[in-house]
Amino acid sequence: MGKQVAFEVYIPYAQYLSESELPTNNKKKVAIDGNIYVQQPLAATITGVYASNYPYDRSEQGNAFFMDDASMTTLLHSAIRANTTSDQIFQGFKQQPFGYSALRLQAKSYNDMVSMTKTIKSSSGFYSVSSVAQNVASLNATVQKAKNGTRQIALLFIMASMIALTILFSMNNRQRLREVGILKAVGFTTKDVRRILFWNAMKYGCYCFGGAALLIVVAATIMALRLGVHFIAIILAAFITNLALSFGVTIFASLWPIRLISRKDPIDIIKA
Repeated sequence: MGKQVAFEVYIPYAQYLSESELPTNNKKKVAIDGNIYVQQPLAATITGVYASNYPYDRSEQGNAFFMDDASMTTLLHSAIRANTTSDQIFQGFKQQPFGYSALRLQAKSYNDMVSMTKTIKSSSGFYSVSSVAQNVASLNATVQKAKNGTRQIALLFIMASMIALTILFSMNNRQRLREVGILKAVGFTTKDVRRILFWNAMKYGCYCFGGAALLIVVAATIMALRLGVHFIAIILAAFITNLALSFGVTIFASLWPIRLISRKDPIDIIKA
C-alpha cells in the first residue's frame, strides 16, 4: 500500500458496432460492440487491493483496476481528443465515438440507493437501471405474495376445520338427545344444557391445542437447530396463535349445534 507503480493502461476512444450469430441458433443475430483503444503509460499510487472474486472485474485478462473518477475522465478525454474517429479502424464495422455502456454507482445507504435509482429513471427512459434496491424490492414483493398465499391457505384450513367440527358436534349432540331430554325433564334449564354441552365441546379444543402444541415444539426445535432461530420467540408467538385458533375455532363450530339441540322440547326428545 502507498507504493508508486508504473504500468500500461488501455484507454478507449471509439467503439465499433457489428452483429454476430448466436452460437445456439445461426439464424438469429445479436448486436455486439467493442472498444477501440490506445496504450498509455501511467504512474499511480496503490491505495488498496480488491479481492479476486470481486463481482465487477470486467477485464478478461484479470488485470482490472479502479481509479478516481476525475483522473479517469481526464485520461479518457485526452485520448479522445488525441485520436480521430474518422479513420476506419476495422473495415466492415460501423464506428462511433466512445461512450459509456454502463456505469456503476455506489450509495452510502439503502435509502440513498432507492432515491438514486428513482432519480436516474425519472431523468430519462433511455437508461436501464439494475440495483440491489430493485432486487430487495423484488424479493419483498415475492415474500409478500408468499405471505398472502400462506394466509389464504391457512384461512381455507381454518374454514375446513370449522365445518368438520360443526358436523362432528352435530353428530355427537344427536347421540345425546335422550340425555338432554332427561336433563331438561328433571329441571335443567336451556342455559344449563348449553353450558354442559359447551364444556364438553371444549374438550375437543384441548385436544386440538395439545396436538398443535406438540407439532409446534417439534418444528421450533428443528428451526432452532437448522436455521439458528430463537427457540423461545417461536414458541411464544406460536403458543398465542395456537391458543386463539384451537379454542376460537372450537367455540364458533360448537355454537350452532348446541343451540339447535338445547332448543328441543324434552317431551319430543323422549318420544323420539
